[in-house]
Amino acid sequence: MSKTNAAPLVSVVVTCYNYGKYVAEAIESVFAQSYENIELIVINDGSSDNSDSEINRMRKKRPFKYISRGHRGVVATRNEAIAKASGQYVMQLDADDTIPSGYVKKMLRVATEKNADIVYADYKMFGDETGRSAFPNYDFDRLKEGNFINISCLIRRAAIRKQRFDEHLSNRTHEDWDFFLGLCAAGCTAIKCQDTVLNYRIHGNARNNTLGSATSQRQYVEMYCYVIEKYAKRYPEQFDLVKLIGTLFADVFGAAYEAQKQENGELRKQNNALNTANNQLRQQNNALGAMNNKLQQENSALVGSISWRITAPLRKASKGYKILKKKAKR
Repeated sequence: MSKTNAAPLVSVVVTCYNYGKYVAEAIESVFAQSYENIELIVINDGSSDNSDSEINRMRKKRPFKYISRGHRGVVATRNEAIAKASGQYVMQLDADDTIPSGYVKKMLRVATEKNADIVYADYKMFGDETGRSAFPNYDFDRLKEGNFINISCLIRRAAIRKQRFDEHLSNRTHEDWDFFLGLCAAGCTAIKCQDTVLNYRIHGNARNNTLGSATSQRQYVEMYCYVIEKYAKRYPEQFDLVKLIGTLFADVFGAAYEAQKQENGELRKQNNALNTANNQLRQQNNALGAMNNKLQQENSALVGSISWRITAPLRKASKGYKILKKKAKR
């Protein structure tokens, strides 16, 4: 990754916490960028796995700035990424994700052509799930309702000014949304790049901000209200608290309703399966009962038959012989 004076320097900061099995892929994807004037920084947030050895292995391939220290959490690491970047533009990449080879070049082209402070893109899921996001074109009113700007967007560093990730949201939720909402409320312009996507890995250790459980719903509501109230105090003319809180509860109750409907559907499927199994057992029981009745009828017919009566003395004699044989053995 050579540096020239003609093209702006882009700082790409890979943040890693216990993603040793993925971090090399993330770094390789930065090495493979078609845009050359990149400053690569990797921050190891106190990982306890093999992240350090993997990062150092990649440094032997191509040198880059490496920061390794004790664990401080995602918010502190994101803020450190901003502080350590020296490029005109900065982009963060989580160590479990990757970017296609033309990602930086395409994002930067949109930023310069449209004079945008923030350029974001959709993401393509891979790993445990596949699919693609469908983020909307930028609209500040929609951003106030929820985040659609992913952390691997391209940001003009000068536009960040004093905005930082909120330490109060560390190890909770909404820290990305809070950061971008603050930037845009302060006047930053954002635009969506339609020509590329972030490769977003889905796996068991990924953070999950869905509203599936009562605990996650409560935390979602608490953090949403915290963020909205914070910016409503700072920019009262831009935030209608009553409207936004109403939208929030509509979303939460809607998600809860959908989750309950899905759970009811699963219970209905299980009940239908049990009913089917019960019917099969009932049919088998009826068949066994019919077979037993038939055998009893055949037995009664045999006992009452002429041949059965004729052979009765022989069966009696055989029985007596067996008794005498047992006595003789004694």
